[in-house]
Amino acid sequence: MHFVNRRIILIVTIVLVFSLSLLGCSSSNETAGSSDDTEKSRNDYLINMGTASSGGAFYVIGAGISNFLSEEIDGLNMRAMVTSGAVDNINLLERGEIKVALAASGFAYSAYNGEGQWEGREQKNLRAVTYLYDSVFHFVTRKDTGIEKLEDLRGTKGSPGGMASGADIYTQHVLEEVDIDYKDRNDLTPEYTDFNGAADLMKDGHIDWAALPIGVPGGVIMDLANTLDINLLPMEGETRDSFLEKRPYYVEALIPAGTYKGIDKDIQTAAAPALLIVDESLDEELVYEMTKVIFENLDVVKEFHSSLNGMGPDRAMDGVAIPLHPGTERYYKEVGII
Repeated sequence: MHFVNRRIILIVTIVLVFSLSLLGCSSSNETAGSSDDTEKSRNDYLINMGTASSGGAFYVIGAGISNFLSEEIDGLNMRAMVTSGAVDNINLLERGEIKVALAASGFAYSAYNGEGQWEGREQKNLRAVTYLYDSVFHFVTRKDTGIEKLEDLRGTKGSPGGMASGADIYTQHVLEEVDIDYKDRNDLTPEYTDFNGAADLMKDGHIDWAALPIGVPGGVIMDLANTLDINLLPMEGETRDSFLEKRPYYVEALIPAGTYKGIDKDIQTAAAPALLIVDESLDEELVYEMTKVIFENLDVVKEFHSSLNGMGPDRAMDGVAIPLHPGTERYYKEVGII
């Protein structure tokens, strides 16, 4: 009898131990599953944003926006990627290596329509999210040259920026409006260099002018104005009206009097807006949330870089000459931007 009771107790004990073991495995598996699900939810969208070289405005802005959106949107992990800049970003989008980018409005327009260096390969995948800031056209001359208007640049020597750079392309477009073509070096002599190089050449008297598309105020121009007597050439009236009509991706701009030493009147000019753009394949709901987070936290976004101070609902479409992403379009309609 005692033997039977001991046998029953042994059997019950084995069953309980086995049951607890199974329960423990089940609990362990559920915990592991929960961890996997959490990890997956944090990385639903692993996205690279194309910016430019580290330290430049594009990179600083891109890093700020990427980090902020990742913090605010569940499942988004966006990282700012160092690139060669606006043109490279559009090519990276074409190859599918990035899904988000900062880009100059004119380059986005040209790529979308298969023009210029994108001739024959229209990039209909490009979609706009918002205007960010203006690269304002500063045509800076040494006052002792007597150059007072764009037409006076004919026969001179100056810097249009680095060869095939954004500044170079902007300068071509502006000077074409006053019938000056420097590509064959017939109408003037270009010295291709970056902004700092152009400033040094002006200080040394080797060039008469420099085209410096930059935010206002531009540090390199402030330095020039404190070293030399300078002029800023205006782009205004019928010349600017015609320029903007032909090229809808540029906008009007003004350099206020007193921005630079020796410039005591407002300078009318034009500018190339920088845009935040995305690939059309990005999920509509995700881009809607991205747009909403940006516009509902503009005070935070503007802290990423001083050039972003002009952002706002009233300027969201400035320079936007490609279609909006459906997610952005939905948000803009909800809040009355469009």
